[in-house]
Amino acid sequence: DLNKVAFRFKDKERPRGYTSKVAGLLHYYPLEEVLAAEYLLEEFRPDLIQMVLDKLRPEHVRVAVVSKSFEGQTDKEEEWYGTQYKQEAIDDEVLKKWASADINGKFKLPMKNEFIPTSFEIYPLEKDPPPIPTLIKASGSNPASNPPPPPAPPPIKVVSLFTTKADTAMSKVWFKQDDKFFLPKACLNFEFF
Repeated sequence: DLNKVAFRFKDKERPRGYTSKVAGLLHYYPLEEVLAAEYLLEEFRPDLIQMVLDKLRPEHVRVAVVSKSFEGQTDKEEEWYGTQYKQEAIDDEVLKKWASADINGKFKLPMKNEFIPTSFEIYPLEKDPPPIPTLIKASGSNPASNPPPPPAPPPIKVVSLFTTKADTAMSKVWFKQDDKFFLPKACLNFEFF
């Protein structure tokens, strides 16, 4: 569960902002749950899910359309900023049509994300680890100029097994094991030209 991972390895926040945020959350969560409430769902409540689904009906909808093309077609003015607007009821025929609509086959749950981590084991540090990240793979635009790497080694030995042919790569992979905080995190930077 991504929320559990996010909570477990959450970065430290600035005390002033964090205390203000937690104080605000006390309006919504009991004291004993306030630190983890936004991350961890401890209880599965299908009755609450059904209650929300029951409210998702055409007769409960409010549609807001914002466009400059409606200029001159409004009949009200918002009291604080003077924004022009118009309110009108949705036609009963439209509501009936929406209520009798078939299920749209394009709406589906996404496939299972195979990249969500399940193991958070920290590998032992290498002997004499390099002080800066090491280039472990560079791939150029010509596949022949960069042969495929050997089969994936255990993560701790990855630095010494890859070599690079030239500094004309379309992509590069650098590696440095966390030797300060010992957290299972990665830092990914992408530049597109």
